[in-house]
Amino acid sequence: MEPKKRLALRALRETRIRLAEEGPGALTPDHRDSLREQLIATGEWELARSFDLEVARASGDSELWARVYFGTPGPTMRRRLILAAGAPVLPEYFDRLLRPEAGRASVSEEEGSLSRVSVADGSDGGGGPALLRPGLGPQRLLQCLASDFYAPFPPSRIQPVVFPGERYHRLYSADRVRHLVQRLRRILEDRGISLRVVAGFGGYRLAAGSRPCVLRIPRYCLDAPDLQAILPVQVLAGRYGSRRFTISEAALALRRPVRSVNRFLHRAAERGTLRRVGYGHETRFEVPG
Repeated sequence: MEPKKRLALRALRETRIRLAEEGPGALTPDHRDSLREQLIATGEWELARSFDLEVARASGDSELWARVYFGTPGPTMRRRLILAAGAPVLPEYFDRLLRPEAGRASVSEEEGSLSRVSVADGSDGGGGPALLRPGLGPQRLLQCLASDFYAPFPPSRIQPVVFPGERYHRLYSADRVRHLVQRLRRILEDRGISLRVVAGFGGYRLAAGSRPCVLRIPRYCLDAPDLQAILPVQVLAGRYGSRRFTISEAALALRRPVRSVNRFLHRAAERGTLRRVGYGHETRFEVPG
């Protein structure tokens, strides 16, 4: 066993003993975060996840529990977390702060120095312009990598998400994933976003660049692999709320051609994500309550 891994496992064992004897008050947030990073750096990702879950249960820390929930991929695992936590109230989004790794230049974490990006569309999460088109390869890759805060994603797990419906081929699929990773890296670099896609342990993960980066993960992104059908509804709900709107008003809100929006609205009404009211020129749509 490597010395670093041995030290991390010993620190985890000692910390668990302290938690059992003294309670969650004996563990400071800095100590907890440092131990988590040690475990992740040595490849003990699931130990890091289970440790965070133990501390969240013992302390009742809702923010730490949300971190485990938003940072665990797969709806089955998240349902188990909900059952274990007793159906807690979930936030609409989680802001994950990524700090620059050791050896990389960094600046003070003031408001203006932070780089912000939403996994839904690459915007700053505050109404800024979208940098990634929802549902296309780079956005799907960003969403995939952001869904696990602990373990890297190997190409075999990335391929079904970014290329749905295609069979995995050991050489061909891995090469396609690698090219898509390079494409996402270029987009992030060209836009000046301090976010990197790092290779290691046979997979890819997200890390901060030279500045801290806040990665916003909306809750609707967790179980929605195709945001082309979900994100526009979220935009319309934020713009009009429970008020009914016309096709022209929807096109204005979505900044898309009227004909394209007309097709989308009628398909959404058939799926049940929107409700259609009236006929002909009197047709209106609304977001179900």
